[in-house]
Amino acid sequence: MKAKKVIPFHYNTFPPIEQDVEAFAQKLQDETDIECAILNPGDSLDV
Repeated sequence: MKAKKVIPFHYNTFPPIEQDVEAFAQKLQDETDIECAILNPGDSLDV
């Protein structure tokens, strides 16, 4: 897909899918050129 930016969602909505979204974003930054935009409920992103 060659995404340039990702927006994680649906994580931590219930126990089986709990994730450390900050660790995910850091791993993306360390290992790829993909930008990770972490949004909180009600946030928006201008592209």
